[in-house]
Amino acid sequence: MFQGSGGGLEPGADGAVEGAGAGGAGSLLKGGGRGPYVGADGGRGDGGGDGQEVAQGCDVTRPLGASGYHDPRAATGAPDGQKDIEGLSYPCPIVAHMTTNPAPERLSFKEADTRLVQALSASFEGNYDNVLLFDGDLVLEGGFLNAVAGICSLDDVNLVVITGDLTVSGPIALYGSLPGLYVRGTTRAETLEGGDCEIYIQDGTFTHLVYGDYNNGILETCTVETPWVINYDHDLRVDAPGARLVDNYGDDDDADFGSENIGESFVAEVVDPEGESIDVPEFLERLRAGLPVLRPGARTANDAASADVALADQVLHLDLSERARSARSPAPAPPAPVFDRRSGD
Repeated sequence: MFQGSGGGLEPGADGAVEGAGAGGAGSLLKGGGRGPYVGADGGRGDGGGDGQEVAQGCDVTRPLGASGYHDPRAATGAPDGQKDIEGLSYPCPIVAHMTTNPAPERLSFKEADTRLVQALSASFEGNYDNVLLFDGDLVLEGGFLNAVAGICSLDDVNLVVITGDLTVSGPIALYGSLPGLYVRGTTRAETLEGGDCEIYIQDGTFTHLVYGDYNNGILETCTVETPWVINYDHDLRVDAPGARLVDNYGDDDDADFGSENIGESFVAEVVDPEGESIDVPEFLERLRAGLPVLRPGARTANDAASADVALADQVLHLDLSERARSARSPAPAPPAPVFDRRSGD
């Protein structure tokens, strides 16, 4: 039972496995680490004591009570001599509810690019040094950035790379210049929002919207499902069949909604004071609350244009029909001549 050479394990008061003694040397376990529970890569625990659990050599955020069972109320902390993930130079705690996720690895851009067969260099346009890589599917609770930061510090991380699927219960909102994001599998989240960084994903599903903010970053997808795509002068490379496109900047003639019809199409609560663009945070809050964002009878620019064309066609058809009927009708008979009997004619 996880026992390596170099010493036995002592049962605790509740029968759970503990180290050799509080603050003592502890037993050697699988992978050569110390302490009662060690991941496959042999991280080091606290030398027994409370019996802290280590995964992939990370610092501990899953302390076990004196009985050896997980105690969520126990204070977290890094015992002396912890080994970092794949050479990480800073603490990288593993969150308790993330234990089914792959442990992150910190790699150079070149190393990560080689692992993904040059997929990163084929996508990213900027120069990056440090990559936090999750090799497999990643499932996160809450917002993406906070959830990842809860697994491992994002200090000095330029890119977050997931080789499998990414599922996030909250938003993916990356407005800063770092970190960027690459997902090799399918991405699912409440929203996908990009600002100054580079984001590259494959297919995906986003409950409320995809949004690109300003022109410093890139957001590129394959085919995604989402009801709304909003662009504010962003390098937005999104394929979203069926989504309604909102141009929040005023330079996209192909958008469904732009400065010409936003004010008349959307409810006042989500329109900026000038009436020419969407207030994205208010818009998103109404979507989350299940409230309408469009006014009754609102039409996209294409719908309005189609309606105008249809009306013009109808008017033209009526005009041509009237002309055709006039052409088929016989000319009225000339009036009969009037004779003046008094003249003798």
